[in-house]
Amino acid sequence: MNALWQCNLGEIGNRTNKGELVIKGPQEALIVGPEDRTDRPSAKPRRMVCHDRRRGLQANTVQIRDEVAHGSAMLGVKATQGTDPERSHLMTIMVRQLDAMDRLSEQQLLGMVADVMPQQLLQEIAEQHLPANRRDRKLPAEVSMLLPIAMNLWDDDSLEIVLYKLLAGLRLVWPEQQLEPSSKSGISQARYRVGARPLGELFHRVCRPLATPDTPGAFLGGLRLVGIDGAVELAPATVANERAFGRHHSQYGPSAYLPVLGVYLMECGTHAIFDATFWPGHTAEDRGAHRLVRSLEPDMLVLLDAGLHSFSLLQAIRKQGAQVLSRLPSSVVLEPVAGLPDGSYLARLYDAPPSRRTRNTPFLLVRVLVYTLTDPERAGYGETHRLITTLLDHQTFPARDLIGTYHERWELELTVDELECHERRPLCPLRSRLPVGVIQELYGWLLAHYLVRAIMHEAAVAEGIDPDHVSFVHALQIIITAIPAFQTTDPHLHPILRQQLLADIRRFRVPERALRSNPRVVKRKSSKFPHKPPGLTGVTHALPFVHTIAVITTGASFQPTGQLAHA
Repeated sequence: MNALWQCNLGEIGNRTNKGELVIKGPQEALIVGPEDRTDRPSAKPRRMVCHDRRRGLQANTVQIRDEVAHGSAMLGVKATQGTDPERSHLMTIMVRQLDAMDRLSEQQLLGMVADVMPQQLLQEIAEQHLPANRRDRKLPAEVSMLLPIAMNLWDDDSLEIVLYKLLAGLRLVWPEQQLEPSSKSGISQARYRVGARPLGELFHRVCRPLATPDTPGAFLGGLRLVGIDGAVELAPATVANERAFGRHHSQYGPSAYLPVLGVYLMECGTHAIFDATFWPGHTAEDRGAHRLVRSLEPDMLVLLDAGLHSFSLLQAIRKQGAQVLSRLPSSVVLEPVAGLPDGSYLARLYDAPPSRRTRNTPFLLVRVLVYTLTDPERAGYGETHRLITTLLDHQTFPARDLIGTYHERWELELTVDELECHERRPLCPLRSRLPVGVIQELYGWLLAHYLVRAIMHEAAVAEGIDPDHVSFVHALQIIITAIPAFQTTDPHLHPILRQQLLADIRRFRVPERALRSNPRVVKRKSSKFPHKPPGLTGVTHALPFVHTIAVITTGASFQPTGQLAHA
């Protein structure tokens, strides 16, 4: 079937057949859908082509030829401008076609990361962790699993608006009835129906090290640079959360929010977090670090801060086959063994202080690098710093190279900065008022960061750029903006949209960063104001405020001055 229409762009909405959705603009028109799709659900979509083969068209008119095509509705627009029939704007669009039998749980809402987090994985995890006889709800489990991710992409919005934005593009092409987002209570019930365990499994199955041998700055001598670091996140001060995570107390009183300790295993070259654990705020950080050893591989070099130093942690890392480069606390006493030509020396690191060592005390043979900084403007100038490493070959790994590599550990701090200051508002606590929601939200937070970093890595490596030189802030906004476009465009065109997305991300660069050695300082100290008592926020009062006002009568005892009386 072929049909030919000629009409003014402003009248396209009145010249189309039944079953077509038209989005019109001053110079473009998108026509979607096969004819009589409710009567013929299996009909192939039609190919819409706008062209002006003949001259003499009126100003601002188009010709549309309707052809049956396989896959999607395509609209090529060629519009005349003024009286010049040669001037045109040719545009080809493949609009996503949804059948009346399509279900929301089957739709890929984040099309730009379909290769990293495919829809089949969400369905598999939902079937594994949720009841087999669950009914088809308005907000299916697959969408509910994406909500914690979307909550951290649109951190400033309420959950209802987050869901609107997550489904914005899909609602434009949804067949027949309108796709209505759920209410606030429906969203909350859907989140807690899913729980935290499916999000945890999704995180562990999706998040992997990203760097390849072609990634600049991600390896040293064939070893992948990774690091372990921790940060305290803030949860709302509810009774349930306090029972699960505890509360800090100080001379100023109890903390306003509840601490949740997150310990992260990150890839230094790409800022990708590929394992994490969460603990109550009073938990020691090295306990979480021990748990993360499970994800280490023999081709990794682990960078550790002095606060994480322990013999048991280093021993566990070596049992995994990975290598260590760590700062050594000043209190640790080593037993020197032999000096090396590059200024480093071999020593024994024991599992006990000298006063408690015996012949059977376990030890590790490590290499010690001692250095100082000669720049008076740098933190740590004139101080003596000690690093230890299990890389004993001074020829393959010279001392100066290892010292410079250790300061790449600062990339871990920048990763935490991306999470806490850019993906989420600075110093803003989490939303969830129940512990299971807190853990779910934290996994969604890390997944959102990983998906952004995965796209950034692909964009950078395609042009041989160091991923550190691409702006995270701009990439985050570009990806958020592209979500509706991927939802409304046919999946066959997603590779084209993805290449455009990668090119846009590469346009925004950050200057190359020098190696850092920063002091641990803060800009703001504790407030001088008294602590807010518990229960003050969110209290519903029985009486309106104006009904609680009592005017104190002072007229009977007040003696006005003469001037006032004269006035």
